[in-house]
Amino acid sequence: MATVYVRKTGDNANDGTTEGLAKLTINGACVTAASNNSDTINIGPGTYNETVKIQSGLGVSYPLHLVGSTGDPDDVIISEGDSGGQHGTVSLSHGGSISHITVHNTSTSTAHSATAAMTQGGLGAGIDATNCVFKSNAVAIRTWKNDIVLDRCKLICTHKGTTHNTTGVQCESGVTTGITAYSCLFQDWNYNAINNSTNEGNVVNCTVQTDHVRYASMRGIWALNSYNNIFNNNSGVDILVGIQATTIKNCISYGVDGDDDYVGTETACLGYDDITTDTFAAHASDNFRPGGVSKAVGAGTYDWQTAQSAPTTDITNRAYVSTGTTIGCYQYIWVGGSKFGGTANTSLGKIMGSSVTTVGKVMGIG
Repeated sequence: MATVYVRKTGDNANDGTTEGLAKLTINGACVTAASNNSDTINIGPGTYNETVKIQSGLGVSYPLHLVGSTGDPDDVIISEGDSGGQHGTVSLSHGGSISHITVHNTSTSTAHSATAAMTQGGLGAGIDATNCVFKSNAVAIRTWKNDIVLDRCKLICTHKGTTHNTTGVQCESGVTTGITAYSCLFQDWNYNAINNSTNEGNVVNCTVQTDHVRYASMRGIWALNSYNNIFNNNSGVDILVGIQATTIKNCISYGVDGDDDYVGTETACLGYDDITTDTFAAHASDNFRPGGVSKAVGAGTYDWQTAQSAPTTDITNRAYVSTGTTIGCYQYIWVGGSKFGGTANTSLGKIMGSSVTTVGKVMGIG
């Protein structure tokens, strides 16, 4: 299995086998990767204005893997409206993946076809998305495939309003296992943020927040299992339910008094009546890290995640503490240095009966 390189200084006449012989476009690299039976497209910094269609019937149909070379999704951006059909800015074949990349569908269309990324058709596994940002005016991710895994991703709606429906994750007909999301942020979707219809998929340590509601029957999170998640409805409009799942454990759902916080079997969850102070550090500036007095801090558990060998890092790739983990996609970080109230973390560990390592991680110095 080889790697094909893409750089803004490249040329599609190159073979793409080294950075010095890089391709100029992602599509050019995909064609070479398929013909050489390669599977990784290493993409250098820059904005690539193209639609990438790695899917049967659309061009290349191999399960290729798109990787941003720097590890920072802000550095590698695929930015384009869908050129036609319903296939979105990036269309991935089953078994493929995308990592460390921002995908922005710039279309002003209100249709579901204005998708940032999607996968459809073919047999075999779904796709993995790791440390990516997906932006769209309508839908971030749309899938007809099972086994989609999102790890440390941000799904952001660019339509800040209610003139048309917007959805973070849309599972279409034929999907039976839903999408699994770990440590992801879903922001400002007004219809459904995570639409794992008929209670499918697992949502773990995610933060779902919206300032806009169009659909009175909206669900913030709809899944089979919901663990350590925050849902916040800041729109002032009643919705059907914040979190709906078969099993709901160590979650926070709050916002509007008329909302039904949960539908499902709850364990150690907090709702509207329990939250008297905003969970987030700086809601108005879209800082959804937990504040120091947030009830999300230390209220989570990793029983299920440990049993399932699930990822145990937050959206910034920071390790959660093993006990008393923070609810939501951000692990709480103390910003006051190595002392709290003038007491060193080493002394706090002794006072609390906790290890210095644990205290340090909670304080942000571990």
